[in-house]
Amino acid sequence: MQTHDHYMQIRLIDEACLELVRVDYDGKEACLVPDQELQDKSSRYYFKEAMKLGPEEVYTSVVDLNREQGKIEVPYKPTLRYASPVFDAKGDRKGIFIPSMSWPRNF
Repeated sequence: MQTHDHYMQIRLIDEACLELVRVDYDGKEACLVPDQELQDKSSRYYFKEAMKLGPEEVYTSVVDLNREQGKIEVPYKPTLRYASPVFDAKGDRKGIFIPSMSWPRNF
């Protein structure tokens, strides 16, 4: 993220809709989010849409405002997400990988 600073967040979400890993970038430093702050993303449209995809497909979201803990983040961060399903070696869907960009960059 520090090399490709257009990403503001990278998430790995399991098939149960729970974040396994999230890294946030504030324009200066990439930070691993502590386990107790990871979230359930079952209600988010991008998770549902990405879980419908096959291998090597990518879902591109509409630009909307980033939400944390169910609330719109302030200051506002218009966000674009690219979500792709993750499969294990047997071909079973295990979750999704989502890099997010602030649009336009607001760092």
